[in-house]
Amino acid sequence: MCSPGLSVRLLAMVLAAAAVPAEAWTVSGHIRDGNGVGLAGVDLDFEDQSTGSIIVTPNDNTDAGGFYSTTVPAGDYRIYFKPAAGEPYFADKDDRTIGSDVVVDWTLLQGTFVSGYVVDEFGTGLFGVDLNFYNSATGENPGYAGDNTDAAGFYQVLVDQEMTFDILYRPSPGDPHVELEVTGVPVGVTEVSMPNAVLAGGHFVTGTVRRKGTTTPVAGADIDAVDTATGLKIGRLGFDNTDATGNWQVVLRPGVWD
Repeated sequence: MCSPGLSVRLLAMVLAAAAVPAEAWTVSGHIRDGNGVGLAGVDLDFEDQSTGSIIVTPNDNTDAGGFYSTTVPAGDYRIYFKPAAGEPYFADKDDRTIGSDVVVDWTLLQGTFVSGYVVDEFGTGLFGVDLNFYNSATGENPGYAGDNTDAAGFYQVLVDQEMTFDILYRPSPGDPHVELEVTGVPVGVTEVSMPNAVLAGGHFVTGTVRRKGTTTPVAGADIDAVDTATGLKIGRLGFDNTDATGNWQVVLRPGVWD
């Protein structure tokens, strides 16, 4: 049987051992733009790949010269590099296994902001309009982040420089406005301020696609709309694919359509 004094000493040793933090390693580096200029205020987040959680890291923002130094326990991480709010640089990420002190330098690519307002025919801003930027030359949609309008109908999207885009303004599902496509928008190195995008009111057209002779729904069927009078097809029709149950819903302006 242990004496009371020995029990107290053992308990103290256990508590002391528990208070020792897990071994941590220093991760430091320099975050720069494409010209080698340090970027201030870049936030680094470390996602533990074993749990999917962002761990707490001290001093994980770059200083005025773009330098940072923080500590993390050993493990596998996805490191997120997030520019300061309003800065024209793309966020990025990198997967790293940390098992010793390591230097992680990184370069963030610069983009150009495209901004403006989306309104209805009465000048009221439209919330939740999704903007898709298509490369005019290739038709590719890079999928830029932050491309929805706010409560006032305002948007500001960071896109690649020195490209020409076709911009599709696509109202949110359930919004009875007709999408609008603006083609051939050149983007250089200075911010582009777009004129108001005015979305006309329209009508919902809905339906269901099933396999012939059955009640089995067809998912992912593409819906196209052609103006019967002019023979012109709408180039990009918002939400024009059937869902898992074969249902679809688009918004068209008044008229006769194929």
